[in-house]
Amino acid sequence: MANTSNKKIQNLSSEAQAGNGAVKVHESVVSSIVRKAVLGINGVLRFAGNGLIDNIAEFVGSKTILDRAISIEMGENSVSVEVQIILKYGVFIPDVAEEVQKVIRSQVEDLTGFPVETVNVVIMDVEEVEAEENEEESES
Repeated sequence: MANTSNKKIQNLSSEAQAGNGAVKVHESVVSSIVRKAVLGINGVLRFAGNGLIDNIAEFVGSKTILDRAISIEMGENSVSVEVQIILKYGVFIPDVAEEVQKVIRSQVEDLTGFPVETVNVVIMDVEEVEAEENEEESES
């Protein structure tokens, strides 16, 4: 049997257990769903990190560094999520945070079947996007 590195694995509902055996969803799957969903939201630049090492890890595609900004708690029959993100400067923070909550809830529930109990969004910073500004100035 595969090593689960002490992370929680959640059984799907009893409907999914009929037939050939149980289907289980690892915490890292939920984290991956959250990561993909959040990065697709307008106004979210990236997950919060701890400086240069996280930037290098993000560049080479390491998921473990990004997982520090995503906390998943698997309950008996539900999931709770917390994300730490950095937003684009100038966006209306309450709107983006609400969109993050809605998208996480929707994607996790739709793809895993687990109800999402809570989605906490922690805005760690806002940053200007210089590349877009430089392109707009050169086009003018």
